[in-house]
Amino acid sequence: MSATIDEHGTVTITGAYGTVAVTGAPAMRLVFYMAHPLAPTSAQISWRAAAGSPEHYAAALNDNLHRAMRWLMWLRRSFPGVTFIAPWIAAVAAGDDDADPAQREAGLVDAEALIPRLDGAVLVGGRVSSGMERERRSARLAIDLTDLGEEPPMELYSAELRGCVPAILAAHARPAGAQ
Repeated sequence: MSATIDEHGTVTITGAYGTVAVTGAPAMRLVFYMAHPLAPTSAQISWRAAAGSPEHYAAALNDNLHRAMRWLMWLRRSFPGVTFIAPWIAAVAAGDDDADPAQREAGLVDAEALIPRLDGAVLVGGRVSSGMERERRSARLAIDLTDLGEEPPMELYSAELRGCVPAILAAHARPAGAQ
């Protein structure tokens, strides 16, 4: 049995009993893991303490979790031709405790098992944490966008960011002027 896909997305499968052509088959999409710092820095914890938050670490961690979700939304909207995943967001939201070394390690082991199966990893969030470094080492391709800052850019991907984003992602960017 053999299968081919032509430039129009038609899949042709040839086997012992003949040939079948299926049109409109979905093209293979790139799939990238999004890595973002989760554990807060001492400055983030201090800021939360100064703001009067009784649970300084938990509040700062929650800030980072929400920032990661904003990054995921920015990536998905800026590059609609690419699938971005961040399964650790759901794990933390469901109750995994990043402050617990055993749970953090379990999450990183899961990431190290998943990332090599993907096209790569995108690092965002203004800095590379120790966990992100492990995730980067697991990736076939690591795209470091931490220079774009802690928060995602206010605008979706545009010509001004072309120098910051590798061609593999830029090729899948939303068309100019698209919302």
